[in-house]
Amino acid sequence: MAKWKQGTVQNIESKFQKHCRRHSVPYEKITNCRPYDQTTLFCPAGMQKYKGNFQDTSFHGVTLGNTQRCLRTLDLDELGDGSHYGTFDMLGLFSFRHWSVPRTIGFWLDLLDDLGVCVEWTTIHPDRTEWRHWYPSTIEVRTDPECVWTDGTIGGYCTEFYSQGMEIGNIVNPMGDCIDVGFGLERLETVVNGLKQPSRGECLRRTVLTLLDSGFSPGNKGGNYVLRRLLRTMRVENVLFEHPCMEEELQRHRQTVERYEMNKGRFPDKDPQWWWDTFGVNIDEVL
Repeated sequence: MAKWKQGTVQNIESKFQKHCRRHSVPYEKITNCRPYDQTTLFCPAGMQKYKGNFQDTSFHGVTLGNTQRCLRTLDLDELGDGSHYGTFDMLGLFSFRHWSVPRTIGFWLDLLDDLGVCVEWTTIHPDRTEWRHWYPSTIEVRTDPECVWTDGTIGGYCTEFYSQGMEIGNIVNPMGDCIDVGFGLERLETVVNGLKQPSRGECLRRTVLTLLDSGFSPGNKGGNYVLRRLLRTMRVENVLFEHPCMEEELQRHRQTVERYEMNKGRFPDKDPQWWWDTFGVNIDEVL
């Protein structure tokens, strides 16, 4: 196994891009997390961009690679727990009725070997025991009935890769004839370089910066509201963040508190919705 341990995200990403080139796979880097359809607030996975290609059975013979900036809202309450980063980059490979599962497994094992990543075990679904023969004998293969993945409309059986006790990526076989692969770039960096997991504050700062760079701004709806909520969380948790949008959040909060203090004696029995509709005061922010 290669002993390459040169530790930056950029180096790992560069290795992946070169690996794609060696296999004649076109590669694209996408640095914003805006969604590709109306089903999510942000892009949650690299495959979202290609949902139409997966569903179109006439689309075939194409394999693509990318690095996609992702953000999953369900992860935001667990930032800093050691496995949730908020926003993250996903190394992806997507094949539309072109590559087979064993060919894809070989592609990723070669890349991981080049990175010096030791795969300790993989998982497969009990209904797909033939998949175990596509791994070398040096890798333990475990069966797991949870080895299926779906976004609600597209899905299939999958196989997951583990290193240092952490899932680093998986290969999905959507529609039974396509390939959808996602490996977490930050998790790979942790494995390659033995890095400490980022703190909650670091995750919050990075997620906010990604939203700003992706064109979101603090507001009351959709992704803009998520950004405002994160800024509010940073204020409450005293996370240092020197940025104009944070100054605006602090000023907005001060004005909200002032409006509430000026009027609470006059309207002691009003409910939270009334306060919001009448004065734009979010009671959760001032109580």
